[in-house]
Amino acid sequence: MYIMEKLLKDKFSIFAFVTAGYPTVEKSIDILLALEKSNVVDVVELGINFSECTADGPVLESCGEIARQNGTNSIFKCLDILKEARKRGFNLPVVLMGYINSFKDGWLEYCKDMISGVIVVDLPLEEKYTYKFMKLCEKNNISFIPIVTSETSNERVKKINNLASTYIYCVSVLGITGVRNFSDNYFQKYKEIYDRINKNVLYSCLIGFGISNNKTVRAVMNTGAQGCVVGTAIMKKIIELKDEDNFEDKFITFLRNFFIISNYSVDGEDV
Repeated sequence: MYIMEKLLKDKFSIFAFVTAGYPTVEKSIDILLALEKSNVVDVVELGINFSECTADGPVLESCGEIARQNGTNSIFKCLDILKEARKRGFNLPVVLMGYINSFKDGWLEYCKDMISGVIVVDLPLEEKYTYKFMKLCEKNNISFIPIVTSETSNERVKKINNLASTYIYCVSVLGITGVRNFSDNYFQKYKEIYDRINKNVLYSCLIGFGISNNKTVRAVMNTGAQGCVVGTAIMKKIIELKDEDNFEDKFITFLRNFFIISNYSVDGEDV
């Protein structure tokens, strides 16, 4: 088992989202290996492709469609990619991210201790199945990571906290996934969201959606949040580089430049 909380205790954690099966199954395996080789990614979010991804922006939606056309059209096909990557030495913790209809019967048994957590986009607090699903994850030592948004009330945040076991995923902006331009107020925006959510939860907070460059990564870190999630910016770079002969070297260079956090200041500016 790849236990996140033991690996990531007391550090700012980088979660990198990639679409399973994009641009091809084989390339997807190479991407997982490159993420680990970069030495800047702590956890991989592996996107399970689904035909009705209501929260996905155009980049992730397009990548998911191509992956499905290539045959990665179920949670089991996604896990096959991960299984092969594990055989080739891939050791980073993996969180599956998808919609509840993707988690078909048998998925837990199929995982065989390959994953550390799950994020389910469309499991509302009010659904009885949410608690059943969370308990199934808990029984199998899989972290269930619930989602809150910038608009979630404090009372509701406290209730959602009861579903968590390691992290809470805070969606920083309303709408679909994608990079955003927060101009000069992005640090304050992240800070306000984190401070309010953090007062009402007992677990570590991840901030995602709209993180588009190194400056926004540092802005999230400077809020005091325990980690950030980046997806669209990474997938856009994969689209750009996927046909390059030296894909791995260029992709790793991109990741290291994007996520470097060794020098930062408390006001969100570079030092």
